[in-house]
Amino acid sequence: MDIRINLLPPEIQQQRLRLRRQKKILAAGLVVLCFLLGVYAALHLAVLQARQELARLQAERQALQAEMAAYRPYEQLQAQTNRLNGLYRAAMGTPPDYYKILEGIGLAIPPDVWLTDFQAAEQTGGTAAAPAAGGQPAASKGELVIRGNALNHAAVARWLTDLQQIPGLADIRCRFIDQADPASPYSRFEIKAILSAGRETPLSQAEAGGLP
Repeated sequence: MDIRINLLPPEIQQQRLRLRRQKKILAAGLVVLCFLLGVYAALHLAVLQARQELARLQAERQALQAEMAAYRPYEQLQAQTNRLNGLYRAAMGTPPDYYKILEGIGLAIPPDVWLTDFQAAEQTGGTAAAPAAGGQPAASKGELVIRGNALNHAAVARWLTDLQQIPGLADIRCRFIDQADPASPYSRFEIKAILSAGRETPLSQAEAGGLP
């Protein structure tokens, strides 16, 4: 049986216990300090990254502002162009839609009607025109003249009825021309119509480029 006998005075034993406690406290403090230093380093790194990102965004914003300043003369030119277009449309109106007019005339021609002459002339003046198809007021843009031959008057009459439905044609008139040869089986005719653009839609200030 081992018996340990401590011959140290109680004061020295208490001092050694205090030293051991102090070492444990110091070790725990060092661990906490290392943890806090790690947290501080992570936060500092995050702040640096945020500042770098902010600097990059500010540089991109300045570059975009510089590009916008370079395009500003073109924006002013576009605004001036829109304003001039608005003035032109307000003064001249919408031109006739020749594609739809010609398409409608071609689709409506009866098989027993032949054209010999087709003329269209734009009008520069502001002469008022009769109502277009659908009873809407129309501004005169010129005159359309069609000449041709038909087997009979009824074919031309049917064609005139179809021409009345074509947008852009107004005040359609027809007359028959006496044949030089009375024995000819054909009837010569001449159709005149006013080219119009139909009813104008009022321009907004945005479309007119800021017109009052």
